[in-house]
Amino acid sequence: MPLQPPSRLCAAFADAVVGADNLEEAYASLRSVAREHLHGEAVVFVQKNDRWVRLAGRVTPERERGWRASVDRLTDPSPRVLRIDDPVAGPPSAIVISDDERIALVVEGDWSSSADVLETCAGTIRVGLRALRERNANRRAERLLRRIYRLTKRLGTAGGDALPQRIVDEVAMMFSAARVSLGLYDQKDDRLKLKAARGLASSVVHDIRIQPGDWIIGRVFGSGNAVIVNDVPALPSPQSHHDRYRSQAFGVLPLSHRDQVIGVLSITDRRDGLAF
Repeated sequence: MPLQPPSRLCAAFADAVVGADNLEEAYASLRSVAREHLHGEAVVFVQKNDRWVRLAGRVTPERERGWRASVDRLTDPSPRVLRIDDPVAGPPSAIVISDDERIALVVEGDWSSSADVLETCAGTIRVGLRALRERNANRRAERLLRRIYRLTKRLGTAGGDALPQRIVDEVAMMFSAARVSLGLYDQKDDRLKLKAARGLASSVVHDIRIQPGDWIIGRVFGSGNAVIVNDVPALPSPQSHHDRYRSQAFGVLPLSHRDQVIGVLSITDRRDGLAF
């Protein structure tokens, strides 16, 4: 007789993700929901740099190797539910979730006959994880913006043409960053112009002009929303990010005055390797 998932399974998965404070907690909660509602051991694997890493749950080393090997053979990135091999016990099922990182929730039992229901749950999990990432990114951006605001307010009392460079130098010291730049909007030319930088040649700085909406800096200026990235290699892109960034994290933040965005501050290549 085919196994049947409980009717509240998708809601339970959604509650688990929404109630988590971070991704690690979300993965652990997803594993707990799978164990409780599907009545079997469960493990969460996440694909990082073409390698699947176990981030929640635990089975015997032999079973984990078998489950990981089966997940490694999954070439189709689309979300789905399928039965995989187990060298020790009966075949488990993998619920593949297409998120910013590919996730495989592997649970004991053959649930392939309930693929429609579980794929719906996978979609619910994906939406919840993206909302969690966005919420955490907004929190990090708010903390970073508060630090930058306090700094610019303190330095701004001095004023003068040297203020942009003073801000850049202080920010570089604050975050141990090798590259920091500050661009201000020129209404006449409708371009962002770099007014100060650290880690860039002065000849390059004066030549850079960015149209609002172009590149990350232009998009941050146009939207007024900060962009904080703490895992550069995971960014989806046809070209490698390793050539442009020497560290795993960067931040691009809008600068505002009287509720109007007037420029953008960019922080990259942290020497300490820490996240924002």
